[in-house]
Amino acid sequence: MSFLLIIVPAWIASIAVGGLWLAVGVFWSVDKWQATHDGIQGRFIPQVEDCGPKECHWRGDFVSDDGTDDVEDVQFSSAGEPQPQETGAAIEPVVIAPGGSDVYNAHDRSWGLTWVMVATAPLLTAGLIAGAHQTRADWLRKKQASEAHPEPVAALTASWNKSEG
Repeated sequence: MSFLLIIVPAWIASIAVGGLWLAVGVFWSVDKWQATHDGIQGRFIPQVEDCGPKECHWRGDFVSDDGTDDVEDVQFSSAGEPQPQETGAAIEPVVIAPGGSDVYNAHDRSWGLTWVMVATAPLLTAGLIAGAHQTRADWLRKKQASEAHPEPVAALTASWNKSEG
C-alpha cells in the first residue's frame, strides 16, 4: 500500500481542520463585532430565563435609545458579563447588530478571540501537515532500513540455533 494513500488524506484533513477553525472563529464573532462597532445602542428588558442542561440564557426585548429600532424576543449573549437577575429589570447599555437577534453588553470584547483563531488557523494547519510529513519520513526511513538489513530478530535466532546445534 502506498503511503500516499495516507499522506494525501492527512494533508486534506489538515487543511480542512484549519479552515474549519478559521470559519468558526469568524462566524462566531461577526455579529458581536458589528454590534459593538456599528450597533444600535439601547437597553435590554429580560422576560424569560431559558435554561438548558448546561447554562441559562435570558430572552427579552431590546428597546433602542431613540425608540426607532425596538426588537422583541432577543437573547442576551454577553458571556462573562453581568447577567440579568430578574424579569423586567433593564440592563443598559447594550447593543444589537442591525438585523441581529442577539444583544450584547456595549463593552463586550469577546469578539477579539477571533483574531486569536485567525492567527492560529495557519499554524494549526502547518503543524498538522508537518506532523504528517514527519510521519511519512519516519516510515520511509524504517522501510529503507528494513530493506537494506536483514531482520535483526531472524539473524539472532539463526545464530542462536547454530550455537546450540
